[in-house]
Amino acid sequence: MKIKRIFEISLLLIITALCFFGWNEIQQPMRFETEKNKRFEATIAKLKLLRSLELCFRSEKGQFSDNFDSLLKFFKTKKSVLLCDSVLKNNISLDSLIFIPFQKDKKFSISATFLEISGKIKVPVFEISVSNEMLLNGLEKKYILQLNEKCTEKGQFLGLKIGSLIEVSDKGNWE
Repeated sequence: MKIKRIFEISLLLIITALCFFGWNEIQQPMRFETEKNKRFEATIAKLKLLRSLELCFRSEKGQFSDNFDSLLKFFKTKKSVLLCDSVLKNNISLDSLIFIPFQKDKKFSISATFLEISGKIKVPVFEISVSNEMLLNGLEKKYILQLNEKCTEKGQFLGLKIGSLIEVSDKGNWE
């Protein structure tokens, strides 16, 4: 009788453990997707504001900024520029704008150059980006790898970016 009771309790514990691990395995992708969407949403909002800052910078300087120091310095000293006032009305700290959401002290990547069109005209272009690895750091790696595989299959950038250094565009890769 004692052995039967021990066996029943052991079996119950094993079933409970299997249910827990099975449920957890089902929930992991959903938790990843929820967290990914939250991070993407916050990042896209910042990238849109950075695009606005770059466009204002170009309207004054004739080119885009290739570093955050010059971009932020421009806005800290040029707050009276009417075209850019709407960007600054958001009451967002300019200094915090350059940091990737949920990633302490990690900055977006920024580049700017001129693209030659038809061999004659040089057009300023910029790109501000963050890789999936950087943006989703701290989440389950296997899901980040799966996301990157999907992006690679579709020929997409492995992360979020706004602008382009190879074509004239100020659009985000999510738009």
